[in-house]
Amino acid sequence: MLEAFLKGEGPSKIFFYYQVLDTIQQEELKDTGAVESTLFLTYGDKEKLKDKAVYFFRNLPPYAKKKPIALNEPSDNDVLWGEITLNTIPHLNHMMEYLYNPFIELLKVEDWGATEQEQVKEYIDHTDKFAKEVKEAIGLMSPGQELFKLDQDEM
Repeated sequence: MLEAFLKGEGPSKIFFYYQVLDTIQQEELKDTGAVESTLFLTYGDKEKLKDKAVYFFRNLPPYAKKKPIALNEPSDNDVLWGEITLNTIPHLNHMMEYLYNPFIELLKVEDWGATEQEQVKEYIDHTDKFAKEVKEAIGLMSPGQELFKLDQDEM
């Protein structure tokens, strides 16, 4: 699976999970009553995430021809990676609020290339609306709970 990903074959994403496999968990509980977490590689389409995972995503447009990953090229943006947690929607909210939106707001006119100002404004408006809807969804998931908020002074 990893070899195929590096060669540019197969799905454009892979995950490293460290958790108890669903299929193993049931058998081991029957035999010993104890289960151990295992590090394994997955495409993320069959095994449910139970804790955290590290993902690697091939950053190519859908129409682009898949190519092998250049392992000797640092930071060529061909592969994006990061950590994802079980709390996917709150995680998305924090990423939008504290990572992506501040960087988008700092972009200058020339950073947008040939994009017209009206399109830039529309994109930013849609991004802000999406971020607000994600935050509202979190509130609906856990009514009465105050959302964790990072103190800007401590960042």
